[in-house]
Parts: sequence; structure tokens; C-alpha cells
Amino acid sequence: MASDEHRYATARPVAAPASERRRVAPLQPRTIPERIQNGWILWEGPSVELLSDWLHAVRPSRVRASCWVAVDNQEPKSPGFGEQRWNGPFDRNAYLPALAKIEAIINGGNVPKAAKQECVGSLLETAQQQGLTCGKWMVRVMPGVADAVWADVARATVEGKLGCSAKVAGTLNEVEPLPGVLCVYVRDFGNRAELKRVLVAFQELMKKHDVKVTAGFKPDVFTHLGITKKKPQQQQQQKELEQQQKELEATPCWRARQRLAATPTVYSVNEVLHEWDV
Repeated sequence: MASDEHRYATARPVAAPASERRRVAPLQPRTIPERIQNGWILWEGPSVELLSDWLHAVRPSRVRASCWVAVDNQEPKSPGFGEQRWNGPFDRNAYLPALAKIEAIINGGNVPKAAKQECVGSLLETAQQQGLTCGKWMVRVMPGVADAVWADVARATVEGKLGCSAKVAGTLNEVEPLPGVLCVYVRDFGNRAELKRVLVAFQELMKKHDVKVTAGFKPDVFTHLGITKKKPQQQQQQKELEQQQKELEATPCWRARQRLAATPTVYSVNEVLHEWDV
């Protein structure tokens, strides 16, 4: 599945701690634009707004396609509970040695699968050293079912049945509704048991909506490095992608990152389900 993450804002705002959240009584109705912070709409918890009310107010069909809607796991005793956001400085230079090896191979011809795997392993090791261990399972949901699919994923995430958080892109668009990317996050890509548990739970939840989880697991470090398959869905997005390509080509080892983006995930669904003995 091609990722559409390039369409959306990536700098997620930090919600206030639960102890600092207050519900205004009576809660004043807020429009969608009033809820958006830096391209995101976050559920602030039951002390501010009931989840059912929030899900009804900000369903994907009412949110612009350039905005993310997100919830966090609210169950401290659940296996997926924990901080999803990473606020450390991203040191791109630390990843260049691994990417430079791929760049050198490109100069001579095709990149062997083993070389790609070695490069990915080095990138993940560096990400772990930096504490950037979060990643996600993804599906693309069509506009007609996005609201119902998101409601189930959001509730399951809040109740601790999935990972540490989840987000969905709005489907509202000026011309016609767009498919939305839905992501279920896992805190640590090194925890194979947790990756598999979340995948199985996610698949089971999607069955009732006839949505298949086929895309592999994508670590957030790939997004930071620009290792993302990009496929425009509108004419104006083609121009945006052309500009992004120019910016990419102005950075070190851009061809290596573009080559890795052909398959911008690290663990396939089949591998996790049938080859991992965890």
C-alpha cells in the first residue's frame, strides 16, 4: 500500500497532562477549525469531552484531508500503554553512513536485497540509540466506511486493546472525498511480541468492515528520513511532490532513500504472523 503521509502535517502537538485538563461546564460547542492545532485534532480525554461526543463531532468525513485526527491509549495497565510522541532532536547525520553504502552501490548498478536489509538494520539500530522506536501498522480506508472504521479503532485504542495511539486522516475534500490513511502505533519496533499482538488485534477489528491489513510495519524513523512511497491523488499534489523531489535531491544520499522507499516498511504482515515465534 502506498503511504499518503506526505499529505499531512507531521508535528503532532503535545496534549496537556491529564491533571491539567479541565472540562468547561457546560462544554461550549467547537467547530472543526477551532479544534485543529498544527494540523491535528487530538482527543483530550474524558475530563474534557466524552469520547462518544468527540467521535461524533470530528468524524473523518467532516475533517479536511490535510488534517490528522488522533487518540491515545488511556489504560495504564494495558500492554500498549505509553508515550508515542518523540520530542528529541533528530540527528539525520547519524544515518548517513548506512545510506552512503546504498548510494555507492547505486553508482555501480542494482542494489542487492542483502545490502538493503543491512542498511535497514543499521537505520533501525541508530533509531533505537536515539530513542526513536515508534512505528505503525497502516490501512487505507475509503470515504464511505472511514467514519465507522475510525470509531472502532479509536475506542479500541483508548480502551487499551491496540497500541499506544492511533490516528486517521480526514476524508473531506473540495472536489470529492479522499481515502484516509489510518495508523495504529506501537511504541517499540524492537518488541516483536507487541508488534504481533497489535497486528492480530487490528486485523480482527478490521474484519467486520471488510478492510484487510496488508501493508507492512513502518518505523517512524523512515518518515523522518523521507523514506516514503508517494503517490499523488490530485493534480495539485503532483506539483507538491515535484517540489518535494527537488528538496529531496538537495540532501545527502537522496537516491539511497528513494530506493528504500520502493518498499517503505520493515516487517511484512506475512512475516510477523507466520515466521515470528513470539
